Amino acid sequence: MFKHMNIFMALIVLLVTCHYQAIIMALQTLVSRNTVPTEAAVVSVTKVHGGDANNVIPGTVSIGGTYRALKPEIFDWLKASIEEKVKVR
Repeated sequence: MFKHMNIFMALIVLLVTCHYQAIIMALQTLVSRNTVPTEAAVVSVTKVHGGDANNVIPGTVSIGGTYRALKPEIFDWLKASIEEKVKVR
């Protein structure tokens, strides 16, 4: 029974990892796909943290980073877009 549970947990971790990877890719392409090149804006995903041990499945995973823009309306759009991308469904 425990062998099957370990396989099940590994599959869950794999699925969650794929979900986080999709979120990161969506965040990284927000500016390039949705703004004109002359608008100064950037979204940086700089941290993914999922525990400190190599042999333990983490209970939580967090993503961190920054976003910047010169124009307030682009900054507000970035904030709303980031919130939409990371919203749990």
